[in-house]
Amino acid sequence: MSARQDALKIFQAAVKAVQPSYLLPQYIKLEEQHLTSLGDKIPLKEIKNLYVIGAGKAAAAMAVETEKILGDIITDGVVTTKYHHSLPTNHIKIIESAHPVPDDNCDIAVRETIELLKKTSKNDIVICLISGGASSLWCDVPSELTMQDLQLTFDLLLKSGADIQEMNTVRKHLSQIKGGQLLRHTKAKVYSLIISDVVGDDISAIASGPTVPDPSTFIDAKVILSKYELIDKVPQGIINHIDQGIEGNIEETLKPGDAQLSNSKSKVIGNNQVALDAAKATA
Repeated sequence: MSARQDALKIFQAAVKAVQPSYLLPQYIKLEEQHLTSLGDKIPLKEIKNLYVIGAGKAAAAMAVETEKILGDIITDGVVTTKYHHSLPTNHIKIIESAHPVPDDNCDIAVRETIELLKKTSKNDIVICLISGGASSLWCDVPSELTMQDLQLTFDLLLKSGADIQEMNTVRKHLSQIKGGQLLRHTKAKVYSLIISDVVGDDISAIASGPTVPDPSTFIDAKVILSKYELIDKVPQGIINHIDQGIEGNIEETLKPGDAQLSNSKSKVIGNNQVALDAAKATA
């Protein structure tokens, strides 16, 4: 085998190792009338409904694989992905929206996701599929703001030199699902399966951490805007919203120890290291 063929084989092994079709069967299993995920084995007879939600550039591919595994036990679902990334599904609705600067479809996607979550009960299961790009693709608009306000703010942040953790700290405090807040909309048990695009795999930064605790605050968000000299450049409504949060008039994101986190399990199932390990083994 030539050196070129060797190199291609190593590269292809790395890519395969982080594909949803390879990853998800390792973390969602349906066998002997039980659903197994993230260490839990749940009898199907104890599950009233099973819903699938999610967002990210790989979310449609993740949804397709989830349907292959779970089939007709899926009650309903809605997953959001980037334009031109949709795939055919039977039980899960796919919404396409904009990335990296959000558009109205991003807000629609969040609203539909919340409406689905409102149907859940404590005897239901929610599978949450997250991959890179979800912070933009799941972008809801606070009632006193407009999508244009968010678009300008996020575009300025993208061009400012802010890193992903800083960008997502601001995003979390302009949302009702980011920073663990998605859990406020459901009483069901939530299993989040995450493909990371964040260096270091900070689970609170990936997709702005919709199902995990958030250590950042409204004060942190304002400090970041100040650091990059954006206070006078972003719309005044953005600053007003953050100031309202600092004053305690808008609820903070979910913090470590919050009781709602007891109903949530999250795991990074794919990342750069998984790809590198597969490349190393093949090499």
